Amino acid sequence: MNRFPPRNRRNASSETLSRLWAEFPAERESLRPYVDRAKSYRNECGCAMGGKFAVAAFAVLILYGFAYHGFRIEHWLLDAAKAVGCLWGAALFGKLMGIGLARIRLVLLGRELRSRYRMQGG
Repeated sequence: MNRFPPRNRRNASSETLSRLWAEFPAERESLRPYVDRAKSYRNECGCAMGGKFAVAAFAVLILYGFAYHGFRIEHWLLDAAKAVGCLWGAALFGKLMGIGLARIRLVLLGRELRSRYRMQGG
């Protein structure tokens, strides 16, 4: 038996969209792009941005290794561990940034909808 109810993933932006959907049935077609944007922002996992950060980190590592002779044969295992740590860190940071930016965009979308349709915060 689960003592804790499941978390409700709804937030102010989705509540705003639900209220608009109910209050303005004639404008459902104009609200549909907002609904699609809200769904994409809400379901963003950050993988795309994490991948971009990992590729950028890999390029920096290559530049450091070959242009500045940063990699040495006698310390290849330590250099490899540092490179893997750097790549993982960059990917994780990018993933968190992607999730955070999607959440910020979702909040801004809710504000835009509330101001456009003259709604109180919700």
